Amino acid sequence: MIGIIDYGVGNLFSLASSFKQIGAEVFVSGDKEQLEKADKLILPGVGAFGDAANKLLETGLDKFIIGQSEKGIPLLGICLGMQLLFEESHEYGVHKGLGLIPGKVVPIAPEVNVQLESDAQAVEAVVVTGMTKIDKRLFTGASDRLVADDVMLSGVADVSRSLEGRSAGVSVQNVSATF
Repeated sequence: MIGIIDYGVGNLFSLASSFKQIGAEVFVSGDKEQLEKADKLILPGVGAFGDAANKLLETGLDKFIIGQSEKGIPLLGICLGMQLLFEESHEYGVHKGLGLIPGKVVPIAPEVNVQLESDAQAVEAVVVTGMTKIDKRLFTGASDRLVADDVMLSGVADVSRSLEGRSAGVSVQNVSATF
């Protein structure tokens, strides 16, 4: 049975309906005794990190989640819920997270500069995340990987045009490089 943690932040019933649609047994609760019956937990979230972290603290769900994780109960963080699993966030100040994943959630700089070698064939893979450097075995967020064979330069004006549309949610807005 999957328990969706209700701490007042997130689109809980849409999430529950999605799981029910695929045949999963799921319930939504903010009650620790009820959530202890779950063999898997989901921590959803929408909004600001600091507010959500405070709600977990106020309800005592922060300690509960950490305890269940230490017992080996699988825990999935979705959106803000994933961010809360980290040690801290720098969104609108510095706020303590649950500390289940080492690292910090930091804003992405408005401009990301990636220097490519002049020989595009020498590029094996470029990885940009909005979080921090973590062991890839611990990373459970959405990701995408492009390798040199995926980005063919023949027939396009520049590297940015070959990257467009290759990774969901990523748009190339400004490119400056010398080849």
